[in-house]
Amino acid sequence: MKETLAQIYARSHPGKVAAKLASYEPKDVIEFLSSLAPAVEASVVAKLSSAKAITVLATMTHGKVASLVNEASHDDSLTLISYLPTSRYAEIAAASTQSRQIKERLYGYSAKSLGAMASPDFIAVEKGQLVSELLQELQSQLTRTDLPLFVVEDNCLLGRLPLLPLLSAANAELPVEKLMLETATLNDNANASSVLAPDFWTDGNVLPIVDRGQRLIGVVSRQQLEALSLEPVAEGVSVEEIATELSSGYLLVCSNLLDALVGASSKEGERK
Repeated sequence: MKETLAQIYARSHPGKVAAKLASYEPKDVIEFLSSLAPAVEASVVAKLSSAKAITVLATMTHGKVASLVNEASHDDSLTLISYLPTSRYAEIAAASTQSRQIKERLYGYSAKSLGAMASPDFIAVEKGQLVSELLQELQSQLTRTDLPLFVVEDNCLLGRLPLLPLLSAANAELPVEKLMLETATLNDNANASSVLAPDFWTDGNVLPIVDRGQRLIGVVSRQQLEALSLEPVAEGVSVEEIATELSSGYLLVCSNLLDALVGASSKEGERK
């Protein structure tokens, strides 16, 4: 599809477009942004005023935000993330088609950390929910019965929830916290290769991953980690990779110089 003049201008001058959008209503800003390619849209949103950027991002779906964060430059992605409430991180990560990259950007995880590998395949249950209410929800949503259940309070992990006691009629009116058990946890910043020892897996083959505040980030299976440990490790960096990095740096310097020259030229024209 051929780009319009507005789209070409936005790609070349995202800061100027963001300044122009400052006087527009949020709905008009969102309508214009939707016409841009994700990488350009991310750049423009990152250069909006903080108040307007927060408003715009709040209207977007988790999947849309994930796309922008993934497509943005490193600096722009950090700006976008600073405008997001941490309560959206898990949903945004789950909606992304590039799970590891989005987690690296949202949480600052390295590619080999458990946080980057965290899966959303679990069910979190608030501690005060009644067993009967939980069972009704699970049945109505046709939820997979093999997903681990965890009891949380404000997304902080309290314990795991065994399935069999939930099926007992005698427990129907109990809050789920009465049936929860303690569980081993894995630290989100731990290296995947450091937790393969059997001592970590006494509670089963799937364990919860938590951050320093005990917030539940996701789960990981022992099989995942064992498979990762078998992946070949690169022995070094090739000449081609070094050349690519140098070329990328050179092009970035040229781009910055060109922007400076264009800005100086436009100011000179205004004085004349």
